[in-house]
Amino acid sequence: MTIRGTLDDPVILAASRLGIVKGVGNNMFEPNGTITRQDAAVMLQRTAKVLDFTEPQGNSKVFSDSLQFSGYAVEAIDFVSRATDKSTGNSVMACTGNDKFSPLSPYTRQQAYLIILRLFNSLS
Repeated sequence: MTIRGTLDDPVILAASRLGIVKGVGNNMFEPNGTITRQDAAVMLQRTAKVLDFTEPQGNSKVFSDSLQFSGYAVEAIDFVSRATDKSTGNSVMACTGNDKFSPLSPYTRQQAYLIILRLFNSLS
């Protein structure tokens, strides 16, 4: 795999070895690139599987922008929108407003903090 930028972070290397991150395509990995919400959903689902959490209990959500989902992300988006934070009842990853998931929008640090906490709470 070709790496753009410096990649010496043991956490990123571990995530790669566990299959949580797989690169940006064409055998390339871009550790400093932007992550879309659908790519984040894929990584969150892979993380949950590594932690043996494979089947969320919630109901499937219908998003008004589902035609914008890339094929590789459909299952993951369903997974993270069905998984529920047991302490709040919120979906791990839900709509951004107007029943949209916004799959191509950037995944922000603020979203990451909140969503990782929700994923953790859905596991316990």
